[in-house]
Amino acid sequence: MKQATLFMTEKVSYQGGYVWNYLPDMSRRWGEMEASPTMIWIQNPGTPAMGHLFLDAYHATGDEIYYQAAQEVADVLIQCQHASGGWNYMADLAGEY
Repeated sequence: MKQATLFMTEKVSYQGGYVWNYLPDMSRRWGEMEASPTMIWIQNPGTPAMGHLFLDAYHATGDEIYYQAAQEVADVLIQCQHASGGWNYMADLAGEY
């Protein structure tokens, strides 16, 4: 589980965010549509689902690596939150947000 978490946080995630599907070589990725490498999906099963998974692993093991992974997810979700308090279904972190 720790090896999978390191792979997800170091190789798959973009600034703590995730999309739905990736090709094995990471050359293409999708949410509801094809996504650029800087896009994340907030709609499930994207970024929030990964955050919940990391928190579940932390609660099961007490290992801080899972808590840190969940914190990265929380940080990117905060970055993408609208001033009104809500979120769009996706976010592109390529430029100013």
